[in-house]
Amino acid sequence: MAAIIERRSAARAALAVKGAGSDRVFFRDDGSPVQDFKKAWARACKAAGVVGRLFHDLRRSGIRNMTRAGVSRKVATTISGHRTEAIYARYDIPTTTT
Repeated sequence: MAAIIERRSAARAALAVKGAGSDRVFFRDDGSPVQDFKKAWARACKAAGVVGRLFHDLRRSGIRNMTRAGVSRKVATTISGHRTEAIYARYDIPTTTT
């Protein structure tokens, strides 16, 4: 994630040199903001070859990955924004072996 933010920061700096710019992390080549997130997400998924993925899927993956990495529930809940243990538990998918 840090590498993505660094690339976006460099892109923003390059735009500023050209006299254009954006105060956002993600923007179009001309510096204009992304207007419709759903369309932008769908295009990004298509380009990545993962058509049909939902942005919300990342939340569940994030919880699973934090749990597997040993991040405490308190920290993971704070990061994910879950307000109750019950909701967190719905996203915490146990690892199964088959």
